[in-house]
Amino acid sequence: MKLNIFLMGLAALAVASCEDGPGIVQPSVEPQLPEFTDADVQVALSQGLNSSAINLQSAMASDAPVAIVDVTSVKNLPEGAQLDFAIQIS
Repeated sequence: MKLNIFLMGLAALAVASCEDGPGIVQPSVEPQLPEFTDADVQVALSQGLNSSAINLQSAMASDAPVAIVDVTSVKNLPEGAQLDFAIQIS
């Protein structure tokens, strides 16, 4: 009798713990606004760079970030949104 109660409790615990967790959330798009895609952003090599080469030694010595790209055109960016770029060098 005690074994049956224990097994029923164990089965109830197993069923309760099989709940689906949060999945990948799909981005919501407001149908009245145009969808923002990567094709809506145009960038160019920063005017501060003299060439396409960056002196990594001097860049690491200074605390200021190195400007690599300038955003030349942005379309369909939602109000209040901003674009940030990060480049990883390895």
